[in-house]
Parts: sequence; structure tokens; C-alpha cells
Amino acid sequence: MTRKSPAAGKRQYDCATMPLFRRKRHPLDEQVQQAVAEGRITYQCVYCKEGIEPAGFDPCAVIVVTNFDDENAGREQVLFAHEDCIRQSGLGGDELRVFEDEYPPMEGLVPLE
Repeated sequence: MTRKSPAAGKRQYDCATMPLFRRKRHPLDEQVQQAVAEGRITYQCVYCKEGIEPAGFDPCAVIVVTNFDDENAGREQVLFAHEDCIRQSGLGGDELRVFEDEYPPMEGLVPLE
């Protein structure tokens, strides 16, 4: 759900109603996945700087988007982290629910157009 802010006339999102991002499939995705499986690519946690072994929820990707309300000015960066490091960082506070069993998994990737 979005709300209009009377002062600014802009939409206001809260964490519970924010639309989910869907990662677009990139032509190199399969090659990258193969390289990770072969150990040619490793992940480093942005918080603790240690390596991340794929297990449980790890590796996690933290996606930072600037200028969210202006798609022409927005930038995107992906950072990797351990599940435990994200939890300990306080990111999202009480609104972080992605690690809960009831949280629905992503269903496929959106193809590039």
C-alpha cells in the first residue's frame, strides 16, 4: 500500500507494503553460477570481510538502490553478506522478515527484454 504525503505530495512506502524487487536474468547468469560451483568465484561478506560458503541462506545479496523514486537517476549495487551478519547489523530492524519460514520464496527470474 502507498500513501500520499500531504506535505510533499509524494508516495510514502513502509517496509510492510514495499513492492518486491525481481532480479532480471542476465545472459552471464549461467556462466557465473558455473564459475561459483567450480570455485572460480567466491563471495566476501560486506560486514565481516570473511568468505561466504553457500549453505542455508548464504550467500545473501544486499541490493542498494539510490534515487528509488527517479528511475533515470537511480543506481544499483549488489553487496554480499552472511545471514548472521545481516541479522547482527540491525538492517531492517523488526521489519526484516526474509529469513522467516513463512516468507515466500522468489518464483523465477524476470527475463531481459
